[in-house]
Amino acid sequence: SIYPTAGKKSVPLGARIYPVRKAADRLNLGVFRELVSELKVLLKLPGDLYDQMYHQLLENYANFVQLLPEHEAFPSHSMLGNSLKRCHVVLKAFLPLIEAREGKRFMLTDRGSRLVYAVFSAMLLFRIAKLFADKHISLCDQQGKFIAQWRYYDEPMTASARHFRMRSGQCMSPQVVSDMTIVIAKQIMPSLGFSWLAEDTVLLGHWFKALNIYDELFGVHDINLDVEALMQASQLDIKVESDYEVADGVVLGEAFWEWLADYIANQRDVGNLTESGYGLVDGELLFDVDKMADRFAKEKQASASQVIEQFSQLGIIQVKDGEIICRHLSALKSQSGVGASGLYAQRPHYDQMDAKRFVGIDSVLASACIKGYNGLTEQEYLKIEKSHDGIIGRLLGKFMTGLLGGANIDLTSGRQ
Repeated sequence: SIYPTAGKKSVPLGARIYPVRKAADRLNLGVFRELVSELKVLLKLPGDLYDQMYHQLLENYANFVQLLPEHEAFPSHSMLGNSLKRCHVVLKAFLPLIEAREGKRFMLTDRGSRLVYAVFSAMLLFRIAKLFADKHISLCDQQGKFIAQWRYYDEPMTASARHFRMRSGQCMSPQVVSDMTIVIAKQIMPSLGFSWLAEDTVLLGHWFKALNIYDELFGVHDINLDVEALMQASQLDIKVESDYEVADGVVLGEAFWEWLADYIANQRDVGNLTESGYGLVDGELLFDVDKMADRFAKEKQASASQVIEQFSQLGIIQVKDGEIICRHLSALKSQSGVGASGLYAQRPHYDQMDAKRFVGIDSVLASACIKGYNGLTEQEYLKIEKSHDGIIGRLLGKFMTGLLGGANIDLTSGRQ
């Protein structure tokens, strides 16, 4: 492996707030600037062609990946650095081989120059979605307050944010990484560059595969290149320091989330909501925020109210008007009995839940961030009485309002 042994984090990862910088700032870092200059020398291209095809791609890429680590456990090994290094070592080995095989004039033809661009772009964008395999990334302000989830499949962070945070988690399977790599690669490619590749549909097909398979573009020309071996043999040092600041106002909340995720992951038996304080109901991971915060606060000798206040700013649970949205649980199953008066009576199976504050975490987020999470199930038959309308309900409401000439009908509750 090209990675060293990882050390233990002293500050919760989510409390580290990273700045969003423009591509020029990233590419002008010492080691990266040298690599970009050497790439330009290797390619031997006219200035306008290099600027429109290659440098524009480099800028789009740097805008997207920032200094995000390829693997969360090794923060000094940025994906930007690794990708620039891979482009450098591969082109340095590939160009002499293809020239020897096809002739010097091949590189001056449209077919040859397009092939080089395909190799360069595929090596730069190779499995770019690995960024999201072991980390969850959200946009926030400088103090760590949540703004929005990063829609990485739609735009770079530079389009809508100045700061971001990361959290550990198994967020994307290898198969989804492969598919999402193609989606993101198309987004990052300059439109002119992608159009150029698309003129040769055979090459384009190989390029799509090469985004996830190293030797796809080499094998069709009977060239054998071991990219991993080239990377390990290279003496280029592309490590950079992470440029984050610690947001003191959310350290306790982030520590609570890490503790809660580890706590749930380490439980063998779920039990029930009243005893364990957490469970899966209606597709949400619910937990008793007061019980779990008290448990954490006692262990860390902290204030439970401060834990909850900071936790509410992280975007993990839903907040409305500055207050966390709690879930009220009601029973679908009842226990029946005959009282002393002879009258038939029923009582809810979970009377004691009325006094509890359950907050919900989407099960997708829970699955991503809780190690070994396997879909916790609650033994009782419960339903959530949500305190807010769902997205689909609101959309249907707007649609029906338009059809009915402005009548305000709430489809989620039956009120008019």
